[in-house]
Amino acid sequence: MASSPDATKWRLRLNNLVQNKSRYSHTDVAWSNPQQIGPSNNCHWLVAVYIRGVEFGRGQERNVNLAREVAAYNAWRGLHHEMYGMYPDSAFVA
Repeated sequence: MASSPDATKWRLRLNNLVQNKSRYSHTDVAWSNPQQIGPSNNCHWLVAVYIRGVEFGRGQERNVNLAREVAAYNAWRGLHHEMYGMYPDSAFVA
C-alpha cells in the first residue's frame, strides 16, 4: 500500500463498531503477534485480527503499525458485512 492509512485510524473505527453496534465486546477482539516475512533489510509484517477466535482481517505491510491498520480495515469491512449484509461503500482511502 503506497499511502499511510494511519490518518483514517481503522483500529479506532473497528473498536467503535465492535463496542457500539455489534453483538461483540472489546474483549472479543484479539490480535496476532506481528510476523516478519522476508529478510530483515527488506521485510514485511503480517498481522491478523480475530473476533471470538475467527479471523476477520489480515494486513501485510512494511511496518507493524501499517499492517495493523490494514488488518483493522479488513476486519471492519468483514464485521460490517456480517452485521448489515453488505460491504460498506467506504474504500481504503488514506
